[in-house]
Amino acid sequence: MAILGSGRAKLLLFGEHAAVYGYPAVGLSLGTVLRVRLHPGSAEDWKIEGVQEEDGEKILQVMGLIEQLAYAGVEKPRGGGRLLLESRIPRGLGFGSSASLCVALAAAVASQRGESDLRRIWEWAHQAEELFHGTPSGIDTGLALLGGLYSFRPDPPQIPEAEELKGVPLHLVVGAVPRKASAGALIGALREKVAGRDQGVEAILERLGRLAAAAAEILRTRRNQGEGQSAARDLGVLALEAQKILRGLDLSTPQMDRLLREGQAQGALGGKLSGAGGGGAFFLICPDPGTARGAAAALQRLSRSLRLPTAGTIYPLSWTPDRSG
Repeated sequence: MAILGSGRAKLLLFGEHAAVYGYPAVGLSLGTVLRVRLHPGSAEDWKIEGVQEEDGEKILQVMGLIEQLAYAGVEKPRGGGRLLLESRIPRGLGFGSSASLCVALAAAVASQRGESDLRRIWEWAHQAEELFHGTPSGIDTGLALLGGLYSFRPDPPQIPEAEELKGVPLHLVVGAVPRKASAGALIGALREKVAGRDQGVEAILERLGRLAAAAAEILRTRRNQGEGQSAARDLGVLALEAQKILRGLDLSTPQMDRLLREGQAQGALGGKLSGAGGGGAFFLICPDPGTARGAAAALQRLSRSLRLPTAGTIYPLSWTPDRSG
């Protein structure tokens, strides 16, 4: 019988880079998923299907580490079998493709192991993501596993504390532009400045953390339907300030800046990059679903006119909190 596992894409709303150094962050899980299917068999190892050949070795590394963590102190089932992978998450654009892979594999191994503790599964996925990013914050794997809108309080090198935010409806435009550098390179360059006690960078990280904390407070306390538009306006202001700071760190690109300006011209209240930067994912906050649809259509047209290969990643997204709890 097949053993299934899945991980969600993510959108980091506030706190990128600062979260690596213990400052808070706010993120949203997306509906796009990566799925794995394990078919245990008599083979000595796992045969990877559904990926390019050069990716197979890394996936085997991740799988091996997760199995080592999951079966520490107990007998591991012998052999492997077929491992099928299917993903709709764009790679290398800041939507958490590596985190979703680690979570999907951890969830599948947990199912095989009979483990249901989400925090333990998160810990396995978090340690596995170190194979991709060295010192991940744990936020991407948390969003890939938990699903929803969360505030995170990082506790490096441990996984962070997560608080689900009920908040208010969010109407977003989500998109991406090509990256000029990898996430690892961007994170590493900033780490060197912090290690060198660059006080200017330390102050910037603290400010990004404060903006994330302010965003979390808005989404934590404004739970009445009538407060949605005022919350969106305030979040838009915070996004604009954060983007200005990130642009000053040379983490934005001219293409992203142009798309963000076009979104504001179409009625968006503010927007910013999402994740490590250097291009990649971005979002815009809109006052209502209609504005989000119109802005997304305008950005799709502009992206195609600029001949960006990421034009297909731009779409409107409305998130509504679950009021049942």
